[in-house]
Amino acid sequence: MKLDRRLISLAKSARLVVAASILFGFAAGILIVLQARQLSRVISQVFLFGQDLGGVRGGILGLLGVILLRGLMVWGAEMAGSLAALRIKTGLRQELFEHILSLGPLFASRERAGELVNTCLEGVDALDAYFSQYLPQIFLAALVPLAFFILIFPLAPLSAV
Repeated sequence: MKLDRRLISLAKSARLVVAASILFGFAAGILIVLQARQLSRVISQVFLFGQDLGGVRGGILGLLGVILLRGLMVWGAEMAGSLAALRIKTGLRQELFEHILSLGPLFASRERAGELVNTCLEGVDALDAYFSQYLPQIFLAALVPLAFFILIFPLAPLSAV
């Protein structure tokens, strides 16, 4: 798939929901780093400093909290993406319906009704994955690695590079 200007113009009608999907996905990406950091702290406390379960209880609870928060962010990103796709598809179907009506009954009588309905329903449904998953992932593919670099560079420059 690629970015198509016509499809992007359709996404303008749901830009806030698409932005929410990207924001939730970005937060989930940041939480991956925090999860890894918290896990490494717990492991180092056990293996390097000889802590027992009681000594790492707070770290384990913190790790659990980060995991749960990350799950919520992923869920939010999926829900926002699905809502964006639904809004865009509904608007596109409305435009198609209005266009068919503007062409008049003569046009409709020359076309097969089943093909028109199929295009309006299944053809538009085929765009679901593009708007709910692909479009937000394009932005996340650029933002999340940059955020990883910014977060990791002060801690371990070689690892960040």
